[in-house]
Amino acid sequence: MTDPTTPATLVHIDPTTLLDHPSNVRDDLGELDELTASIRQVGVLEPLVVVPTDDGHRILTGHRRKAAAIAAALATVPCYERPDLADDRDQVLAMLIENLRRDDLTELEEARGYQQLLDLGMSATKIAKATGTPRARVRDALAVTKSDTALSTASHHGLTLDQALVLTEFADDHEALATLTNTAVEDPDGLLHVASRIRQDRERQAQYERLVAEHEAAGVTILDQRPDSYSTKALSVPRILDALIDGDDGGLDAGRHVSCPGHAVWIETSSWHDPRPIYACVDP
Repeated sequence: MTDPTTPATLVHIDPTTLLDHPSNVRDDLGELDELTASIRQVGVLEPLVVVPTDDGHRILTGHRRKAAAIAAALATVPCYERPDLADDRDQVLAMLIENLRRDDLTELEEARGYQQLLDLGMSATKIAKATGTPRARVRDALAVTKSDTALSTASHHGLTLDQALVLTEFADDHEALATLTNTAVEDPDGLLHVASRIRQDRERQAQYERLVAEHEAAGVTILDQRPDSYSTKALSVPRILDALIDGDDGGLDAGRHVSCPGHAVWIETSSWHDPRPIYACVDP
């Protein structure tokens, strides 16, 4: 367990011998030209933080400073040695906390950091408490990291955590994912509206399929086009029951017509109402 009161030792180390951390939360070191020029001029002003290992020293914070120092041909760089951070979980936590206080850590890099801590045995509640992050944000971030498709798509297009969270719901639908990704890039304010519309379309399709399955199971013929209503067409054309009467001039309904060999149904779909059955007779 790390002890933050343990004094750190300041040491000077050849930057070419420093080991990059395999769990570095950053995907990209970014542009180093300005930092290199600054270090070449005045050296490294803020020491790196490292932990001793059997192979040398592993960087916790300062990957960019190390790379810039090497580019500036510095012989050594100042480093705070932290042997109290030997545990992998403490190391990832230290890197994440340090980078969360910087403006250039992306939200998706932040999410990956939370996932690393979860993999190392920390609960979402403990991660939130240790990093000073609202638990809801940690929860949402972990939901995004569970979808490789949503995470990679969001990373590629530079989307926010909230936008990536929307994509997770549709990660298994290539067409919907493409539509939402394009909306997030071109019209971010319209993303939630488009997602809502896709959900409604999905639900209508599910309702349609349920109605078809129910009627097929009952042995009812499913029509592939809307039956005719009141017209002068031949009686051999399927007619909606509302347009027919029985021998006693009584109106027909589905309950009374179900035993007719010509009983059939058309499942009507529309963008303004849920799917519904329109009953008909195929040979009135």
